[in-house]
Amino acid sequence: MTKSNDDDLIELNNQIAKLKQELTNKDEFLSYVHHELNGFVHNTHFLSDYLCKNWNEVPNDNINQYLVSIVESAEYLKLLSEDLFNLSRFKSGTMQFDFSSTNLIDIIQDTIDRCSKMFLVNRDLKILLEENKIAKAFVNGDNQRLRQLLFDLIINSVKYSEKGKIIVKIEKIEQEKISYWQVSVIDQG
Repeated sequence: MTKSNDDDLIELNNQIAKLKQELTNKDEFLSYVHHELNGFVHNTHFLSDYLCKNWNEVPNDNINQYLVSIVESAEYLKLLSEDLFNLSRFKSGTMQFDFSSTNLIDIIQDTIDRCSKMFLVNRDLKILLEENKIAKAFVNGDNQRLRQLLFDLIINSVKYSEKGKIIVKIEKIEQEKISYWQVSVIDQG
């Protein structure tokens, strides 16, 4: 074998190893997506079925909560579907972002409210924004992507927390003359 053939063989083996890793990553990603979708489909199916079979016995307040949960689950499924589409656009370089000035406090509070309505019905768990004196925390970012990121972090915390509190914390960090906002999600899991 010549040096050129050896180099070609090494390059071919490297490409094969890279493709195998990409396939493993895709399998893991698809497994994750299946798990996420299945949870919301199950929640929607369970609540819908329960309401259909027990409509006359369920108190009106509970009916409203269950219907809100069903709508919110459907909304999350829609967002997840959009995320899958956006992932393919991101990989192909065609994804567009809408960067604008946005207040992280508003995003955090709205996301906490939505997650509480969707995932905390009949659970001994609360999601709270840690009290501080920060009223506005503006960043230049894509509002929808920031909301989705925080939503995913909070959902993950809800999954692994049986009871107690999930605290969302925001603080301004100064490091080497650069200021930035740090958002933390602290759970019991």
